[in-house]
Amino acid sequence: MHRSLVIVAFAAATASAQSGSFVATLGRDTVHLERFSRKGNVLDGMIVTRVPDTRIVKYQMTYRDDGGLERYEFQTTDAAGQPLRHNGASGSLVYVGDSIIRRSIDKGEEVETRLRAPYGAVAGPSIPYVGVTYLMYEEAFAAARRRVATGLDSSIFLLTMFTAQKEPQKSRIWFVGTDSAELNYFNVARSGYRFDDKGKLIRADWTGTTYRYQIKRGADIDVEPFARRWAEDDKRGAGVGALSPRDTSRATVGGAAVTVEYSRPAARGRNIWGDVVQFDRVWRLGADMATHFATTSDLMIGGIKIPTGRYTIWMELARNGTSYLIVNKRVNIFGTMYNPDSDFVQIPLERVPLTSAVERLTLGVVDGKFRIAWGDAAWVAPIVRAAP
Repeated sequence: MHRSLVIVAFAAATASAQSGSFVATLGRDTVHLERFSRKGNVLDGMIVTRVPDTRIVKYQMTYRDDGGLERYEFQTTDAAGQPLRHNGASGSLVYVGDSIIRRSIDKGEEVETRLRAPYGAVAGPSIPYVGVTYLMYEEAFAAARRRVATGLDSSIFLLTMFTAQKEPQKSRIWFVGTDSAELNYFNVARSGYRFDDKGKLIRADWTGTTYRYQIKRGADIDVEPFARRWAEDDKRGAGVGALSPRDTSRATVGGAAVTVEYSRPAARGRNIWGDVVQFDRVWRLGADMATHFATTSDLMIGGIKIPTGRYTIWMELARNGTSYLIVNKRVNIFGTMYNPDSDFVQIPLERVPLTSAVERLTLGVVDGKFRIAWGDAAWVAPIVRAAP
């Protein structure tokens, strides 16, 4: 499979202050490549994303004379330039006093909504956090610094183009000195940001979150050749594709029907155990929605009885000692919503080295064992039907 990692040098003093780029990488893959250029109060940009296929976003930001945002508008097309009409594919934000007029697509139609935004807001990305200019984070953090200087709390405000969002999302931030900041991620992690002495975002690190991106600012780069090449990769089945496609594993254990519904992230050249899956933290055993496990009869997993029913399952990877499969009673939840108060049991896991690396996370029942396989290792526990 063809892999593409774009390397862009940090902007040097000789680079124009009015133009630049952002590159977002996930492991060895580039997932977002952006180019922008500003003339006077107007900044034009172009983004190429590869998730789930090659798409192009062209945007324009207009600034007021005092430096604040006056208007943001964008249009998403496929690789051939055909405008997309799905929800959130195009739209605009117009700043009027303490309100924002949002125009966006909903069910194929353009919808206009006026939202109260006394502290302003910038265009926030929707999952999987690519496709919106990273300059928005630069704007949001700059606005937050101004608010903090006047005695207000330290938060940024993000507004997606989805009509279901009726007010800007307030997210807590922490400033670290004059050049760094961290942003709350669902109260379970933080993403980190570094700025130069003029407040420009130069890099961001989301490796502590579930999305693991790293973002770097660089000098101007022509993104169109990458768009053409990545579109060709898509045609021959060598594109990035969905980051973590949803899948279902099915097995029969002593007559009991067992299903596992989960999302399957890829290794993408990363070290899995200890880096992607961090030590001594509960992991969602996948991505996006929580991983669900169901059985039509009572089971014994690792010698522990699991009654008939549906559960969510999680994993805690131990740096030292025993790692565990966690069976939790909460269901129909997102993977950031783990609550230990709802744990049913914790089942010891055995590590088994793999001779051939597994690129995508794979869960299921293999040779009488429940098996978690990814990267260079599998974690297993014996599974049988419980005696009546």
